[in-house]
Amino acid sequence: MKLKPMYFEDFSVGMTFQTDETLISKKEIIDFASKYDPQTFHLDEEEAKKGPFGQLTSSGFMTLGKSFTQIFKTDIFNGTGMGAWGLDELRWTKPVYPNDVLKTTVEVLETKKSSKNPTKGTVRLKQTVTNQNKETVMTWRSGMGAWGLDELRWTKPVYPNDVLKTTVEVLETKKSSKNPTKGTVRLKQTVTNQNEETVMTWISNSMIKTKL
Repeated sequence: MKLKPMYFEDFSVGMTFQTDETLISKKEIIDFASKYDPQTFHLDEEEAKKGPFGQLTSSGFMTLGKSFTQIFKTDIFNGTGMGAWGLDELRWTKPVYPNDVLKTTVEVLETKKSSKNPTKGTVRLKQTVTNQNKETVMTWRSGMGAWGLDELRWTKPVYPNDVLKTTVEVLETKKSSKNPTKGTVRLKQTVTNQNEETVMTWISNSMIKTKL
């Protein structure tokens, strides 16, 4: 769904718009996972049957990327977007399977003009991704200008030929009170470049099997 590019003044709280639908294929689920999220339930149909979802599922990061693409294909930020400083409250609420059809609904939560630079402002958005059954599979909030992530921040640009590494810190571990076979590990990821400058940080919540 093509829309006209929108400037800061065009946004108002409560405004919503929808993207076109996108079909999710088995091939792209496996291709994406092989490069960026190589967990067996994203890579192998037979192994996925033994996993937590009972079948092959999309990586949550692929679902996020699909939503990003849908939004930018509307052209709403074409020529007016100035990047984002991060994401909050990213939640994967339901698995995405091969042949699911996804679309994204965007709601304007807040608009704030820059006090230092009158040529720009921040628009805070909530994105809700649904499947063909109108079930919510993912939600996230962004400032334009596991089961989820928190406090994802892009703190410095990444340039061609940069060399990145990720340091993972365990913030919290919590065994499930309802199911002794699993627990939650809360992690902080810090990505640095060859100059030891932080380029991105994020906090994740991952469900892990126990030894029982």
